[in-house]
Amino acid sequence: MRNKRQWMKKITFIAPMLFSPLSFADYCLEDLLAFTNSPQTSVEVLKESGIYSTAAHSIVRTRNGVDGQAETEDDKHFVSLEELDDIKYVGPTTLNVLTSLFPHACETANDNIEVIFSPAPYDTSHLTKVVESINQATVSIDIAMYSFRDNRILAALADAVQRGVLIRVISNNALKDRKSPSGTISEKLEQALIDVRYVNKIMHHKFAIIDSSLDSAQLISGSANWSYSAATRYDENTVFVKNNAEFISAFQDEFNLLWHHSRDFTCDTCTVQSIIDTQYQKSEPHSLNTRFTSNNFKTSTTRYGETFSKVSGRNTVSDTMVEYINNAESSIKIASGHLRSWPITQALLNKQAEGNVDIEVYLDIQEYISLYTHEQEQAERQACLDEASTPSQEQACYDKGSHYSYMLSEQGIDVRFKSYSYRWHYSYAKQMHHKYTLIDDDTLITGSYNFSDNAEHNSMENIMIIERNKNPNAIEGFISNFESIWQTGHDDNRYEQLLEQINDDAVRSFPIVFDPMAITWEQVTHLKARIQANCPAINSAEYRENPENHYVCEKPH
Repeated sequence: MRNKRQWMKKITFIAPMLFSPLSFADYCLEDLLAFTNSPQTSVEVLKESGIYSTAAHSIVRTRNGVDGQAETEDDKHFVSLEELDDIKYVGPTTLNVLTSLFPHACETANDNIEVIFSPAPYDTSHLTKVVESINQATVSIDIAMYSFRDNRILAALADAVQRGVLIRVISNNALKDRKSPSGTISEKLEQALIDVRYVNKIMHHKFAIIDSSLDSAQLISGSANWSYSAATRYDENTVFVKNNAEFISAFQDEFNLLWHHSRDFTCDTCTVQSIIDTQYQKSEPHSLNTRFTSNNFKTSTTRYGETFSKVSGRNTVSDTMVEYINNAESSIKIASGHLRSWPITQALLNKQAEGNVDIEVYLDIQEYISLYTHEQEQAERQACLDEASTPSQEQACYDKGSHYSYMLSEQGIDVRFKSYSYRWHYSYAKQMHHKYTLIDDDTLITGSYNFSDNAEHNSMENIMIIERNKNPNAIEGFISNFESIWQTGHDDNRYEQLLEQINDDAVRSFPIVFDPMAITWEQVTHLKARIQANCPAINSAEYRENPENHYVCEKPH
C-alpha cells in the first residue's frame, strides 16, 4: 500500500483506542483518502456518514483551501491519516468513523509480481526463473510462446511430464517446424509426450500458466521469448505473477480459446497422444486489466482446420493504449522495439500538442528512418488516401506498417533509438525488445504487443495493466529500468568517442557494429553520414547482402 509507511508512523502516536475494533489490514487507506479528497464529499455527506458537524466542517474547510472553493489551485490533498488527524476538531473518534466506512483491506499484494529484466547473466535470467517455476508444477502447464529454444526449459518440461504434469504448448515454432520436423523443438516436445499445436496467425504471446487450478497458480508473461538472446543480449522484461486470480484466469481463458481453435503439429516420429482437450467456453467479460488481440478475430472451421479471421474495425489493444495516453496527466514513457501503429502515434502527437505532458519514447534502431524514407512513406500514404473511397479503405492506408518515429521527433517528442550498428542484422543485434508504457509513473502497460498494425490484426498478443496502488514494487522496477535504458551509453560518452574514432585520420579502421547507445534522430543521422563519408564501401553489395561478415570498416588509403 502506497501510504503504509505513513500509517505505521501514525500507530506510534494515536491512542490504541483508535484501532479497536479495526486494524491496518481491516480497511483500505487508499479508499479512505480518496473519499476525503473528493470534492463530492461535502459536509452533508460526512455528517450523514456519522462524523460530527464541527469535524465535518473542518475537514472540508481544510481541503478546499483559503478560497473555500473545491477544485481550485489552493486545495489540500490529504496523503495520510496523520494529515487528517492534524485538522482541528478531528481526533480518534472521527478517524474511527472514517476507517469504519472502508472495512475491507485494499486489493493490494506488493509481492505478487516479480520482474526480471534482460539482459542478464544466464543463471540469473528469466530462463532460470522459468525452470524454477516449471519444477514447482504439480498438475498442469499451459504455454503460448512465439519462440522457444532453451534446452534447460525443455528438460524441465520433460521431467514435469514424468511427474504426471499435463502440458500443452501452442507455439509459433510449430507452424514452420511441421514442414520439416526432424530435430526441431516441436518434435522434441512431442517426443517428451507434450502436446504441441499452432494457430493460423502469428502466435506472438510469451506466456505460461502453471497449476492454474490451484491456489499456488503462477503466470509468466512479458516481452521475452525463451531464448538465450532474449535472456542475455536484448532489453526485455518478464513478469512472474502469483496470488492474482484476475490475471491468471484471464490468461487461462485466452489459452483455452487458442487451444480450442488450434491445429495439431504432426510428426511421423513422435508418439505423443492428446492428453488434454478441454472444451472451450468463452467467459465474459475479460479482466479489466488485460487485453488480447484475439478479440479482433472471429473463429471458424475450414477445410484447412480451425481458423481465426480478422474482424474489420476492431482494435482492442490500440484502443486501450490510446485511452491511457489520452488520460495521461504528467508523463508518458514508452519502451518499444517497434512503433508502427497510427492510432498510438496519433494519440501521442495529440498529447504532445496539448503541451502539458512529458513524453519519452525509446525504440530499437530498426525504427529509425531517414527524412528521404519518411517523405517516401508519406507520399505513398497520400496516394493511397487519394484512391480510397470508404472509411475502411482510408484506415488501410495508415495500416501499412509505416515508420512513425520521424514524425514524433519532428513534432518535438523526445525520441531515442537504441543504436548498435550501421546496418541491422539479427546475428549481432542487441535489440531494444521491450513493449511497455508507463503512464504518470502510476500505471504500467506491458506484454507481448508490438506497437504495430501487424500486431493488432495479424498476431495473437497480450497486454497487462498494472497499477501502482496494487503493485508499487513492479511500477518502481519499470521506472528504474526505463531511466537506465534511456541513458544507455551516456555515462561513458560512447557516441562522442565513436565519432572521434571515425573522424580521426590517423585511425585506419573503426567499428560499424558497436556498443549500444541511446541517441536521438539527429545523432543517428549524423553518425550514419560520418560512417558513409569514411567508409565508401558501406553501401556496396557485399556490405548490404552480408552484414554479418562486417563488424569493422577499413578506411580507404
